[in-house]
Amino acid sequence: MPKNSKPVVQTGEMLEMFNAQEIATLNASATAYADADDDQNEAVKEIAKVLGSTPTWARYEAGRVRIVSVLKEDGKSDEAIKSVWRRIRANLGITIPTSDNPESQKKAEQRAKAKAEARKVYDGKSDSALQTEIKTLLANPTLANIASAGKITKELEVRFNDANKAHEDEMKQLRDNLREWIKTATYKQLQDAWHHVA
Repeated sequence: MPKNSKPVVQTGEMLEMFNAQEIATLNASATAYADADDDQNEAVKEIAKVLGSTPTWARYEAGRVRIVSVLKEDGKSDEAIKSVWRRIRANLGITIPTSDNPESQKKAEQRAKAKAEARKVYDGKSDSALQTEIKTLLANPTLANIASAGKITKELEVRFNDANKAHEDEMKQLRDNLREWIKTATYKQLQDAWHHVA
């Protein structure tokens, strides 16, 4: 385990969430994803298969913790592990559940309200007006101005992500449809499809 690394805590429920074959698949896929670019797509597919397309929060979290613990055992730093998990999560193509813990739900609602309140400052301002404001702040780069410019940049990122959310949802649906089609497609259909994209 790397120096200054946080320990990974697994509850009894988490340890019992997967059978031996699923644990072996998660372990191998986590290592393959972190170590090799060419195996990453296959590793993500295997992880998604184990978690299922709509896992419960407990199953999703148990899978995440399993992968994090494997990467820690492999000597990865906390930052490397966070980066790997973010990339895996982005490519899973599954519905990521919300926690079913009432306390977690309450905290999530509070965070959402606080974010919405903080964003009200930017209501009525166009993206170009915010970009101009960033340039003005950075023309005189004090710590306060840099912090303000960072907040505005975050707002622009949120706006961009919101605008592209519909496209991401569409892509996810297309991937889901493609997975379903592949399960029933004949060899000839798969071969024809491959020749159209290759």
